[in-house]
Amino acid sequence: MSFATTTERYEHWLDAKLDINRDELKEKRRRMQEDEHSFLRGTFYRWAVLWQKHCPECDRAPSVLGVGDLHVENFGTWRDADGRLAWGVNDFDEACTLPYTNDLVRLATSAILALSEANRRKLTVRTTEEICNSILAGYREGLEHPEPFVLAERHAWLRHIVAAMFEPKNGDGKSRYTRFIEQMSSLPPATRVKGEVAEILRDAFPRPIPVYALGHRSAGLGSLGRQRFTAVANDWYGGILVREVKAVTTSSWLWALGQGSQTTIHYNRIIKAALRAPDPTLQVRGGWVIRRLAPDVGKVELQDMPLDTGEDLLRAMGKETANVHAPTGESLKAVLKDLDQRPPTWLADVAVEMRQRIRKDWEELKDAG
Repeated sequence: MSFATTTERYEHWLDAKLDINRDELKEKRRRMQEDEHSFLRGTFYRWAVLWQKHCPECDRAPSVLGVGDLHVENFGTWRDADGRLAWGVNDFDEACTLPYTNDLVRLATSAILALSEANRRKLTVRTTEEICNSILAGYREGLEHPEPFVLAERHAWLRHIVAAMFEPKNGDGKSRYTRFIEQMSSLPPATRVKGEVAEILRDAFPRPIPVYALGHRSAGLGSLGRQRFTAVANDWYGGILVREVKAVTTSSWLWALGQGSQTTIHYNRIIKAALRAPDPTLQVRGGWVIRRLAPDVGKVELQDMPLDTGEDLLRAMGKETANVHAPTGESLKAVLKDLDQRPPTWLADVAVEMRQRIRKDWEELKDAG
């Protein structure tokens, strides 16, 4: 089945699940044409189809509750219940029960693609083997010695990455803080806001509830086209407060398996099961994900990563993947046993195969215009 046909069928399914913004879908396709990594980020539904066809051996691996749509820019920061800065996987829209190998292969493929883009070369590791070995070493460490990433007395190098986000960039000379304030202050007004959404946003703010405006923010790539509403309070005890809701539905992994009629959303389940210092503002109500937005909260982009963090960062991403999978007891034994039985180059071999499949689809999209 071609990429175009897969996309048409997927969007037909998604349209039956959610209210879709067609203009944003057009923007999504335009951005996916920019480079292969952007294409990967925007097409987990296609990845799931390709996985079933081209990765049968990996598909037989032990199952875990996984991220699904894992990639190098799906990691970020949040504040835990004590106000500490934490780091880890940032988005669970496509969470589902799937082979543990899926998240590792997708993360490795993403790293390979990101490094191939000249404007994204921010990591010191340069070969496929280095990428995969770092991820696998971190994953095994996380299985054997799990530990959440709290950027307090430990992980100083990660704190430095976060601190670098606030430095002015060469492009526009603006810091992340400045860009955040400007963006939140200039959002177009939201329209057709359901009463359910307004109530969710109102409940998400601390008390006393501030005066706020509802706007529309275009963000992400895989979720472009889905409804998103942003509530901005410009002055709550001297500063800005932002809460956002985003529509979610069943993982497209299930759609690819022919189980798209299921209605279960695994977002709540995975954030509760994962080994992490939880974000108290991150919640799921019905088909909506609610979270706090702030300059120091959100994904860490490749442009913010210092040049000397490659191996350490990929290893941390592998370890955090294990924190999310959080297998215990017999499940942990099954995953470790499966890892031990795999040849040393298995991850690199499958990631290279998937990169080739993605490149073919990306070129099809570009040729279609």
